Amino acid sequence: MNKLIVFAFAAVAAVSAFAEATVSDVVVRQRWPWSRKVDINYVLTTDKPVDITVAATSAGEALTLAPASLAGDLNSVETGVHRITWDPSGTEYEQRGLLPDFKVTLLAGVEKRYMIINLKAELGDGEERITYSDCVIDPIPGSNAKATWECWPDKYKTDYLVLRRIPKGTFKMGSPANERNRVAATATADNEKQHAVTLTKDYYIGIFEVTQAQFNNVVGSYPSSFFTAERDARPVENVAWTTWRGLSVDNWPDADGKYSHDLGTSGFFVKLRALTDNAFKFDMPTEAQWEKAARAGTETPLYTGEKLDCSWNATQYDPVDLLTRYGGNVTVASPTAETVPADGGTAVVGSYQPNAYGLFDVIGNVFEFCLDGFEDWLNVPESVKDPKGGSTTKADKLRKGGAYISSCGNSPNRTATPARSPAGYNVSEKYNGTRVCLTLE
Repeated sequence: MNKLIVFAFAAVAAVSAFAEATVSDVVVRQRWPWSRKVDINYVLTTDKPVDITVAATSAGEALTLAPASLAGDLNSVETGVHRITWDPSGTEYEQRGLLPDFKVTLLAGVEKRYMIINLKAELGDGEERITYSDCVIDPIPGSNAKATWECWPDKYKTDYLVLRRIPKGTFKMGSPANERNRVAATATADNEKQHAVTLTKDYYIGIFEVTQAQFNNVVGSYPSSFFTAERDARPVENVAWTTWRGLSVDNWPDADGKYSHDLGTSGFFVKLRALTDNAFKFDMPTEAQWEKAARAGTETPLYTGEKLDCSWNATQYDPVDLLTRYGGNVTVASPTAETVPADGGTAVVGSYQPNAYGLFDVIGNVFEFCLDGFEDWLNVPESVKDPKGGSTTKADKLRKGGAYISSCGNSPNRTATPARSPAGYNVSEKYNGTRVCLTLE
């Protein structure tokens, strides 16, 4: 194997789009001879977290540094001494050998609020596979009317995927013991025990549940069998947890209890990664990632800040009518025919009011698979960091958020952000969908 030689280091610090950030004292070193990796050390001074972009040249030629080859302090970086590592292994430079006059430029910029993935098989002139946006337009309010969100017209429900950046941090997960209609705790189980969760990395998560057209654009098929009227913008369902990830068995977390974003050889997430040149490890969210994104800073059952003040097993509750498709406003809750009208079963994504992060349908429409196995929280610690949920021995995977069959207050499937329920990981049902997630390493 040819060794990669990096010499004549010339590190250039620059500022991009955010004048309050300064990059200085950039030092580039290769770990050779014990490793091919290249360390880029720098000092950042900033009054708010920024993202760092790495640009490099060799003898004046711009190098393409794949996102997957970079690790370290790249996202939501705060003031201090930091390090980024570039690993050329597996890139086009692995066998290239000498890279003369290697220069690095670090650009500090504001955090990218939205990631947009173009799902078209062939890109047109000037089109890019992944772009970013900082749209901050609010939804136009309307009672039970389809919310018009000017940033994301219908094409973003079919030919593109839009992911929202969620900041790392600590939040309260689960529900307090006195929350109305929560799953009742017993001496041996408490499925919603409230506890503090800290997520140590920013992540992106889909603003919509994956739609039937998005699934077809990536995989080349429509697996949904019931909701075919206006199907393209309705959430895809009837896909098992293992099928989403191209696996025949559950591998989350792996045998050592670590995060395992390894996938199989087929399936939606396998093909989504391939479509984006494996630049990122797109996957389902963990339950903690899902709930932090769904709550959007709230600690109440509804992401509007309201309580779920409906009676036990009640079907309808006016505040929920504005937020999602559920048992209180669905016309066909138990479809038996292949074609169900658009007001029966699932709704077109984005038809109701989003939360403060701009996420739609987090408490209804379809249950949303997460990576975690379903487990009881009776003995969960009062504070946990980056939880992974149940082990691979769990027969059931975790679903969040309620669905079009959910009543207002019927636990555990009620329309509330802490709601959680199990489903077999090899089971395909017309109630289960998911969202795309990307953890920023």
